[in-house]
Amino acid sequence: MEVDVECVCCGCQPAFCISTRIEMDQLILDQNVLAISDGYFRDMMGRHNERMVNYNKTVRYKAYRNFTLWRHGRLGSGIRRVVPSCVTTHIRQTFPSAPKCNWTIYPF
Repeated sequence: MEVDVECVCCGCQPAFCISTRIEMDQLILDQNVLAISDGYFRDMMGRHNERMVNYNKTVRYKAYRNFTLWRHGRLGSGIRRVVPSCVTTHIRQTFPSAPKCNWTIYPF
């Protein structure tokens, strides 16, 4: 994690960690739920014609939003909650970042 505030786990024992609960897979990481969440977000923000450039990055963002909505409800402007590091790690493992490529393509 990048900041000390982000290094906060849910505080449960590993057997009861929130990131291993069945609700995580059903409500946060399910492809259909994430697709509905993406459609709803685009509709609310008026971003109907935006292309999805980086699928995993977009899906991670939706998963974080879904987790926050599930655990805290709608927060509103300026109200933020930290996603526990165990959940963040689980989401990042499910939808990893694309590896950085340093290749240069030369025209022949």
